[in-house]
Amino acid sequence: MTGTGDVADYITPGGNYFNGLLLDTLFLGSAGSTIRVADFVLWGEELSDADCHTLAESGIRATLAVSAPTISAQPTGQSVTAPATANFTATVSGTYTGLRWQRQAAGAGGWADVSGGTGGTTTSYTTGATAVSGGSFNSTDRFRLAVDWSGGVVYSTDVALTVASPVPVLSHHYTWMRLG
Repeated sequence: MTGTGDVADYITPGGNYFNGLLLDTLFLGSAGSTIRVADFVLWGEELSDADCHTLAESGIRATLAVSAPTISAQPTGQSVTAPATANFTATVSGTYTGLRWQRQAAGAGGWADVSGGTGGTTTSYTTGATAVSGGSFNSTDRFRLAVDWSGGVVYSTDVALTVASPVPVLSHHYTWMRLG
């Protein structure tokens, strides 16, 4: 995502954000040079109102470049036997503002943020107890990670949950009788 205009159009006084985009790099159009945030402040600190005023008064035309985060390790489908839990993991690189695991229930058309289980807002999500059907986490449900960032949302590949029925345990009861 990029934007071009007067620095004053982008800088939010008191913050290192340009209209909601995390300030990473300014490419100065007039000189063709690059200014990194670290040239003004330590990363993670806010630009002061004085910093913003100085930049805005310079009349610089700037291009802001912000890269979308990437999912460098996609989740994989999971196969479990009911009522075991399933674990989905992914690795995210870059700057993002939030993580949300989403579930598309078997036969449903839409995606919804997961409820139940643990880690729904991290890179590793564990479902609650699974079921072949009729439960909260069923066979053929699909899961994906939604990565929120200042420019929108990046989605992982969606993967399936496969749940097998538990094998019934048969118990035999033998009675021995002695005749005779």
